[in-house]
Amino acid sequence: PASGDFVRKTWKFAVAMLPAAFLSAASTAQPANLSVPSLDQAPVALLVDLQSGQTLYQRDPARRFIPASITKVMSAFVAFEMLKSGEISTTQMFAFSDAAAEEWYRTGSTMFLEPGETVPVDLLLQGITSVSANDASVVLAEGALGSVDQWVARMNQTAGELGMSQSHFGTPNGW
Repeated sequence: PASGDFVRKTWKFAVAMLPAAFLSAASTAQPANLSVPSLDQAPVALLVDLQSGQTLYQRDPARRFIPASITKVMSAFVAFEMLKSGEISTTQMFAFSDAAAEEWYRTGSTMFLEPGETVPVDLLLQGITSVSANDASVVLAEGALGSVDQWVARMNQTAGELGMSQSHFGTPNGW
């Protein structure tokens, strides 16, 4: 269907833009005396013309790597699909369970959620997409589908539906 084509094109664009986005962010965040790697030094790259679908540039396209931020993009994608289907709502509140907090409290990038704190889905999505929050990803997973395992299974199912045959997710946040 047309919507599937749009999703595939959008996904390819997001993956293609990651190396440039990281290099751009690095170049603005570095002191003047430090050098910033060029795009030629990125280990993996993909540039696709979204109009034609033609691959314009690629480097080591079959290389396997663990991109945590892409994992969070998939978590956000699954959540947006669930919002669209009515399975969850933006105002629905999910709690940071004690079990999740034991593993994810202040681990890596975070929204600084406290154990037992309840947060609406829209803020969890903002945390995932803006600060790459590991805790928000886990709270969303548990709240939306009851467990991290069920969420990860949904992520992998969605990846398969998108044609991501070489991808496998093990957590909702890539940590």
